[in-house]
Amino acid sequence: PLDYAQRISTPILLLHGSHDTRAPIVKAREIRQRLPGPAEMVEFDSAHQTLASKNPNRWRAAAQTFFHICRP
Repeated sequence: PLDYAQRISTPILLLHGSHDTRAPIVKAREIRQRLPGPAEMVEFDSAHQTLASKNPNRWRAAAQTFFHICRP
């Protein structure tokens, strides 16, 4: 994924848990840095599979803000 990030031109919202054991937060940050187009990254203090359930308001706010910004 890191090698292909620079090819992405669509807006990207990365919602990532800092305790994700399969995809370390460092890798998500590297991908974010390589994305050339509009991109936002929101880090959560949880595992990936619990982002929305442990932080529903923050998750929803991040998605709504991103979609509002990226709306044509």
